[in-house]
Amino acid sequence: MPKALFLALALLVHNGQPVNTLSGTLVVAAPSRDGLVICADRRLMAEDKVATDNYNKLRILGSNAVFSATNRTIVKNADTGDDLFNAFTVVEKFFEGRDVADVSKHWHGLSITLMQEYDAMLKLSPRDKWPRSGDPPDYQLFQVITFYLEPNGKGSMMIIKVLFNKASKQHLQPAFLEVKGISRPQIFGNSALISEAIKPTGKPIDHIRYDPVIKRFISPDFDASRASRQDATEFGRKFIRYTNEFLKLVSGALEDVSPICDCVLLSKSGISDLTSK
Repeated sequence: MPKALFLALALLVHNGQPVNTLSGTLVVAAPSRDGLVICADRRLMAEDKVATDNYNKLRILGSNAVFSATNRTIVKNADTGDDLFNAFTVVEKFFEGRDVADVSKHWHGLSITLMQEYDAMLKLSPRDKWPRSGDPPDYQLFQVITFYLEPNGKGSMMIIKVLFNKASKQHLQPAFLEVKGISRPQIFGNSALISEAIKPTGKPIDHIRYDPVIKRFISPDFDASRASRQDATEFGRKFIRYTNEFLKLVSGALEDVSPICDCVLLSKSGISDLTSK
């Protein structure tokens, strides 16, 4: 960034120009005998509840990895619309020029870079102008989920969580969770629907709860070897669309999950775009 532009940006933030944090994303990963199907909705919700449904949240890394991010992933200058922090951009830039054949060796370095980039944004502003902390109890600000193939062809994932508590001296902290050999559907982001479907509370969603595709994939007896990529894609798309519908029923307000989504297949043959199929 040119020095003059950097100083101008710093001056804008220090003078109290408001920031706008964008959040959202529902990511569904469903295993099948053909590989791992990953779907993500397209909505970004601003703090003023203005939503856009055109953001692709599935990003490809090489030939055997895909990542997404959920929660408060983007911070913009509210006046200019410029990105002050973008988790998607940070991850993509981090992997530029790096060997992505084995993404697992980069988790520690990526977590440090994510925190450094967010902290660099914070340092441009007095603490009382910082974005709000992550939600308690763990103060998760956002999470980056990377799906990748093991040498045996099994789909696995690493979750890097960035925790942010601006009242703490160590205001940014990382947390990690790795899952080897994904054998059941994994949901990230707004999981209200899965909780409702498993433990009914009387809300009018029986048409969702008893949908045979949803029932099959959330069943304790789910067997990925019996599911095709078409089955897994249908589950991912339905789960995202039904979550959008469910949130409307519950709140009656604009929901943070779009009914529109992108889907990809991660398999031994590489990465295939399933969005238009």
